[in-house]
Amino acid sequence: MVVKKRILSSLCLLLLLFAFLLSLGYVQKKSADRQFEALSEEILKNSYEKDSLSLHFAFSDPAQFGIDDSEVQLPCYDRNSYLTQSAETRRILSALKALKTDKLSAETRETYEILQNVMQSNLRGADYPYFEEPLSPTNGIHFSLPVLLSEYAMKEEKDVENYLVLLSQIPVYFESLGAYENDKAAAGMFMAAVDADTVISQCDFMASENGRDLYAACFSGQLKNVFSPDSREYTLYTDRQAQIFDTKVGPAYRKLADTLLLLRDPKKEQQGLCRYEKGRDYYEYRIQTLIGTDKSCEKMTEILMKRIASLYRQLASLRKACDLPLASVSSSAPQNESVANDINAYIPALQRNLKADFPALPTKTPVTIKQIPDALKPYTAPAYYFIPRISLCRPGQVSGIENTIYYNQEACQDPISLYTTLAHEGFPGHMYQNIYFIASCGVNPGNVLRYSLDFPGYSEGWAMYTELLAYENAAAFTGQDQTYCKMLRLSREIQLCMLCYLDIRIHADGAALTDITPFLAKIGVKDPNSIYEVYTYLINEPGTYLKYYMGYLELLECQKLFRERCEETGRSYSDLAFHTFFLEHGSDTYTRIREEILQLQ
Repeated sequence: MVVKKRILSSLCLLLLLFAFLLSLGYVQKKSADRQFEALSEEILKNSYEKDSLSLHFAFSDPAQFGIDDSEVQLPCYDRNSYLTQSAETRRILSALKALKTDKLSAETRETYEILQNVMQSNLRGADYPYFEEPLSPTNGIHFSLPVLLSEYAMKEEKDVENYLVLLSQIPVYFESLGAYENDKAAAGMFMAAVDADTVISQCDFMASENGRDLYAACFSGQLKNVFSPDSREYTLYTDRQAQIFDTKVGPAYRKLADTLLLLRDPKKEQQGLCRYEKGRDYYEYRIQTLIGTDKSCEKMTEILMKRIASLYRQLASLRKACDLPLASVSSSAPQNESVANDINAYIPALQRNLKADFPALPTKTPVTIKQIPDALKPYTAPAYYFIPRISLCRPGQVSGIENTIYYNQEACQDPISLYTTLAHEGFPGHMYQNIYFIASCGVNPGNVLRYSLDFPGYSEGWAMYTELLAYENAAAFTGQDQTYCKMLRLSREIQLCMLCYLDIRIHADGAALTDITPFLAKIGVKDPNSIYEVYTYLINEPGTYLKYYMGYLELLECQKLFRERCEETGRSYSDLAFHTFFLEHGSDTYTRIREEILQLQ
């Protein structure tokens, strides 16, 4: 899982959209590249200057990009702006078309085309107001906010002061979330009663002593980077943080819970998106956007069914080659204990084992692997990589980048799962992918938007691809049987493939809990409580599994197309060549990447 660290991008889209309108005066006065750079600067300014938390995570020196970080604020929902997105988006697209694209440099033109596609997608998305749920019971901002704040980097006293200002603004921010939920309810889009109960209990938890302790632990973990725990300043700031929580943050959670309680409809049941007006169309739009594809729900279902049948055949064949029954395919078999206790041995091992098929970074970049603090374990994924803050740099000049990977030891108890998890999050997964693109392209005014636009299918598809590749090398590192590791990989794929299929069944076809129960039994999920938990997650996080696994399958399709194109043009194919192309192209939709492959000479 990669953490982008934008806290309310869907509700604050107009901050980004309105940026273009403020910059139209530049268009006729500058060269094509400078025109686009001016537009990019205005986008960044008007988006990030109203979202100080995301700004702090995105840039190490905002002033380099013309962003004023002097006013600390959180983004808030505004009904009028939210409901006029389509008109603003059309004006933006007109502004983009006014640029003389034939005069743009190749790099700037690519960023321009990607941005134009994003705006066209946003225009389509504006037809589906109030489908987004920022207060999801499985991954809502009310519960994930402490996790984000735990990584709010503090290097100097100014960072500490800004942090406390952000904390004091949570009441206004939560009030805007309550207004959004009120408008959702008026549109008939409010969450199910059981989900509202969960969110209310989560808010109550955060308002209690437990939440107070959690916020305090998140704050002190960063504060010690500025002041010694035995210093006077440290004590003063921890006291101020506690006071802000007691007088503002805790009451804000209680008020948000009260708002949701008043909106709760006891008759509202959990249901797939297709049960709402325009719900199926929205779902297809959502998963196409998350994955970065133009494939329909029907086509994805067909692909997934063929894939799962193939995976089962492969697993059955491997079972004949060993004595392990299918039910025992888990990573609980004996391991090489000599590698289990040295967390710092994993990334170097992955780099040694996989370096032949992946292009080398121009420079070494450090990585810190940390266990998820106990206080945060209930609220986070089993592992995640925080995208580092960026600054202007030339290609090949990667410096000052801080790479941090967090993992939950309880969820990665054996060397195989830890090895594949660190492949996903570290090398050659998220960390390597992000650093390689920075090293290849640098960061400049013409391409900086590439680092702000989000293409989950590209990033998670790549990380899933590298995770599954790592199973091939896990045997040598862990001392486990090679066939057994292959079986683990196939079992992992079958599980993900089935969950993607069920996601579509629920949200595109209206499948209920009883409809998906037989399918979950096929992947070993038979306990009623576990079945309900899976169903609830799929209901509340539509498309999440698809961005991982369908993103992976889209990547395989691009790899196949790349191989075919090499044959057509007389070039020799290698995995190294494909990986280099894919990484240097950077974050994008798979639809555009396929178009780029077809143009290779």
